[in-house]
Amino acid sequence: MRSGGNHDGCRIRFDGAGHLWVTMGETGNAPLAQDPNSLNGKVLRIDPDGGIPADNPIIPGAAGRSAVYTWGNRNPQGIAFSGTDVYEVEHGENDDDEINFIEAGVNYGWPVVHEIGGAARGMRDPIWSSGSVTFATSGAAFVTGAMWGGWSGSLFVCALKDASLRRFTVTPTLATQRDLLLKGKYGRLRAATQGPDGALYLTTSNRDGRGSPVAADDRIVRVVPTRP
Repeated sequence: MRSGGNHDGCRIRFDGAGHLWVTMGETGNAPLAQDPNSLNGKVLRIDPDGGIPADNPIIPGAAGRSAVYTWGNRNPQGIAFSGTDVYEVEHGENDDDEINFIEAGVNYGWPVVHEIGGAARGMRDPIWSSGSVTFATSGAAFVTGAMWGGWSGSLFVCALKDASLRRFTVTPTLATQRDLLLKGKYGRLRAATQGPDGALYLTTSNRDGRGSPVAADDRIVRVVPTRP
């Protein structure tokens, strides 16, 4: 696995079955995302002991079964689970931030295609794209529970450049933005997770050289729904 000065974005999460998922950027070397024998530009899936799950796919052209679960990912920043469904969030280049529904062995296109047009090449288009702009979408988490009311089951996505939190409703074929929240309130938002108390916890990323930190940065922000 290669490291680099950028596009090292990775998120590490366990799913409900105990598999460890790791998202790996292509370190600014775009062709690595299409190299079936590289771990960069991929979503990885391993057993807790470091072994390779027997049902991991064998990527076309690869030497054999590996930790690689999907390929063609540019700079994946977030991964979130809804039951057995897996969703990934990644940075676009100058446009086309993406939410992808993750399936074994699928090629998500980078750098051959982005936004749309992958199907004709045997690749998968995102279920949501930011289009002609980039928000630098980052960490993501689903929230569930009665305290969230009609928002239970929503996917919350942090944004760095846009300094915001976005709420989506998602299916395996479509993600739809419903709300723009906390715009500019805490600066760059990096990671999201639902805590044991049901609240949504966010981390800021204002001291990474790209933000405008204040005295309290960086912070963990606790978000709970309000009632009329």
